Amino acid sequence: MYQTLVSYIKDMLESITELNYIYDYENPNIEGYPAVTISFTDSDVEEIDTGNNFRTFGFDITVYQEIEKVGKGQSEGERIMRIILDKILEKFDKDITLGGNCIMCKPVPSTGGWVDKEMLHRAAKIKVNCLVKINRG
Repeated sequence: MYQTLVSYIKDMLESITELNYIYDYENPNIEGYPAVTISFTDSDVEEIDTGNNFRTFGFDITVYQEIEKVGKGQSEGERIMRIILDKILEKFDKDITLGGNCIMCKPVPSTGGWVDKEMLHRAAKIKVNCLVKINRG
């Protein structure tokens, strides 16, 4: 199920034309910007009855925008980040079942920060939880 969900999320994000690079793993060597990584974070399970569980699959979608080398600067980097974050959240709002692959997918509040990967980056992390009904029978 992890691979199915990550593949769908990656395909969904590839339709955002402002994103230049999308990785389905935490890539330490990003090739260009803006870029997104999708990585597994956690899972949880809740028993519904003797034959079924609700399983939650957690992912982090991290958006990176460099602000030093390409000359974007802090103001332009922030503007790019806000546009991309809006577009990512819109994608999830319009497809909460991820094409029927889960009961509900919820991008919970995102967090922002700075990352130093050989140059200064603006980064934002969106925590995504996908709820799936698992038949144990």
